[in-house]
Amino acid sequence: MICEAVEAAVRSIKDRDIIKIEAMVDKVIKGRVADGQLDECPLTLDDLTRIKGTVNGNTGMLPVLRGIYHIRIEYPEDDSLPAGV
Repeated sequence: MICEAVEAAVRSIKDRDIIKIEAMVDKVIKGRVADGQLDECPLTLDDLTRIKGTVNGNTGMLPVLRGIYHIRIEYPEDDSLPAGV
């Protein structure tokens, strides 16, 4: 439920970067908690923090979203290489 909501919300962000993505993840999680949608759920705030993950971590939503929406750096063309390489 949380991951699906986060994914949909992140798709709506224009000019995505990891800071905006992390802010959206926080907003969705805090909204679900404030709305009482997790009141009868056995998840703790620590569990929600682990589900969120960290930007530079290996587990949780943030590393996955970082990988999905990673923007590659555009390098200048190397004119010394033959065409098609």
